[in-house]
Amino acid sequence: DLIWDNIDLSSEVKKILEYENNNLKVENCIGVYLRGTDYVKLKPPGEYVQPDITDVIEKIDEFVKKYDKDIFLVTEDNTYYQKLIDRYGKRIKIVSFDEFIKDYNVNTFLSKSGMLDVDKKKRGMDYLIKILLLSRCRYLISSITMGSLAAYCFNGGKYEDKYIFDLGYYK
Repeated sequence: DLIWDNIDLSSEVKKILEYENNNLKVENCIGVYLRGTDYVKLKPPGEYVQPDITDVIEKIDEFVKKYDKDIFLVTEDNTYYQKLIDRYGKRIKIVSFDEFIKDYNVNTFLSKSGMLDVDKKKRGMDYLIKILLLSRCRYLISSITMGSLAAYCFNGGKYEDKYIFDLGYYK
C-alpha cells in the first residue's frame, strides 16, 4: 500500500500496461525473471549471484507441473530466451516490444556497452512495464536483482507461490 499510495503512473504507462496485460493475461502466468549478460559475465562484486539456466529450468518444470500455467518471461539475455523457447514453446509469453541482447561479449556493463536503446525514457518505460507485469503474475520464479525486488514490492506479497534464488553475493 505504501508504494501504490505514493506512485501514480502516467497515462502513457497505464495505456501500454493494460494493452500488454490484455494480450498476455499475466495474472494467470508463472512470472520468471532472469538476469544474464553482464551480470553473469562480469560477476560484479556485491551484487547477487545469478542462477545457472539449468537450475532455473528445473524450477520452472516444477511450477509448470504443479500449476500448468504459461510463463511470462522477463530477461534481456537472448541465450536464456532461446533456451526457454526451445523447452516451453508457446507457453513463453513476452511483451510485444521485447528485445534481447545477442552475442554479449564485451567487458563492460550493458548500460555502458552501446547495446541498449539510446532513448532512455523509452528504455526505462519498457523496463517498468515489464516489472509491473511481472508483479501481476500469480506465481514468481526469480533471482534477486533490483528489478525483481521492485516486482516483489509492487506485488505486495500476493504471489500464490514463489521461488527466489538466493545464492549470495559475487565477491
